[in-house]
Amino acid sequence: MSLIFVGLGALLLLALLKRSFRLMMGLGGGMIAAALGLQGGGDSATAPRRSPPAEARPWETAPGTERLWVTTDRLHRRTCPSTECGSVGRLALGEGVTVREIQNGWARISDSYDAACRGGDSGMVETGNAACTPDNGIEGGRLAEWVSA
Repeated sequence: MSLIFVGLGALLLLALLKRSFRLMMGLGGGMIAAALGLQGGGDSATAPRRSPPAEARPWETAPGTERLWVTTDRLHRRTCPSTECGSVGRLALGEGVTVREIQNGWARISDSYDAACRGGDSGMVETGNAACTPDNGIEGGRLAEWVSA
């Protein structure tokens, strides 16, 4: 009998430590739910109330400030979110980047900057498509860097 009270006491302590508590017990659940003020509407007297909406968490990052690290040997920095676009360089294993935007499995990791377009090609592109065109992610002579996320 004392083992049951110890178990119920542990559940009560757990409920007090957590703001949201779902009771998954059959017998005796009504007594614990009533003691915790979890009586809710509906068909069951032991159904807990819904928790209030979660408040903002202090560890969440603001948009455009999420930090990620490269987990592959080399990761191309491309002029647009596609493997068809030119590469302006590579990131190495363990390098960190700040994600500014996510789009279809690609992360933009820079603001736009001068693409150094001369004769219709970008001087910033090391390999692949160097065309200074919107299809290649270069608009108005500017590009932003994208990596596969």
